[in-house]
Amino acid sequence: MKNYTPKNGFDKNPQNINRKGRPPRGWTWADVFEKEVEKQSIKDKKTIKQVMVKAMIDKVVKYKDVSAFKEIANRMDGMPKQAVEAKITGELSLMEVLGAVDRKPTGTKPTDTKAGG
Repeated sequence: MKNYTPKNGFDKNPQNINRKGRPPRGWTWADVFEKEVEKQSIKDKKTIKQVMVKAMIDKVVKYKDVSAFKEIANRMDGMPKQAVEAKITGELSLMEVLGAVDRKPTGTKPTDTKAGG
């Protein structure tokens, strides 16, 4: 029986396999901000995130700030769906679709397709 050789590239350098998986995050901006806003404020025993939400709500109520209102609504309900209208006339064959995919980008030089060159 032959020895099995994997075709995934690990057979060349098995010492490079990361057996522990991807290292945990912790150095991204999102992680740093998330850790900071979850900290508790000393003054009122609320998290910074809670203070930020309260400030945004106050901005809507006190100053009638429409952009703050939209931000709150989008966070609570999600972005509104956008309707798209399209009129399709005529027929489109599968070959036309595949031909559109196989087309070369504009600006490329045409190649000679003759067998003898």
